[in-house]
Amino acid sequence: MEINYNSIKEANRQYHNKHASQYDEFSMRGNFSRVEPMFKKYAGGIFLDMGCGTGEQLKIAKKYFDDVYGIDCSEEMVKLTKEITENVVTGDVASIPFESKFDFINCYSVLHHLYDQEPLIREAYRLLKTGGIFYSDNDPNHSFYKLFKWWLLFRRRFLRKKNCVLSKEMKELEKLAEYHAKGLDINKLVELFKKVGFRSIKVEYHYPDKPDLFTKILIFHNKLLKMKSLFYYFSLTAVK
Repeated sequence: MEINYNSIKEANRQYHNKHASQYDEFSMRGNFSRVEPMFKKYAGGIFLDMGCGTGEQLKIAKKYFDDVYGIDCSEEMVKLTKEITENVVTGDVASIPFESKFDFINCYSVLHHLYDQEPLIREAYRLLKTGGIFYSDNDPNHSFYKLFKWWLLFRRRFLRKKNCVLSKEMKELEKLAEYHAKGLDINKLVELFKKVGFRSIKVEYHYPDKPDLFTKILIFHNKLLKMKSLFYYFSLTAVK
């Protein structure tokens, strides 16, 4: 199979359709601590969730924004999200059938699933009002992967929850769907945002909300070292 934007998008569609009913139980729901304060800070106006999944972020956003919209490539996930809002469609985050009207765009744990991030960034720029906010979070840091690849592979193989062990077919789909599982080069990503026209780009580094023992050891040491490469996740905020 040729690996390109469309083939990776299709792998994500299939993987998340098959995974939809269990997604909330086995996804990174424990990493939401930064989301609600961010939504509260920019409350009001119209909100779009790019890659909305089963709508967990939209549930939070409804408390703070005047209206909320979502899009996801997975038909099965969109069915679940329609229980939260009717303003959700199945489609490609690089070609969204909405007009440029949004005050805040959320993109949680999405960028690393894409073959290429630039189409999404360009579409977000189009959809935002001038002064609007783009916010992404829960994407893996490539610098961390380079240092701790051995740990990530060990954890995935031996510490995955028993009832979340995947079939051979699902493993293959997951490998494609998590196309940048090795993490994103944050410097290159920031340059993409600048290239498209975003300003005031801010990157922050994070650990999981519920760290395992290994991560707790990293947190302890990094209080002194303050090394960006010791953080597993990052978030990015940009202004149109």
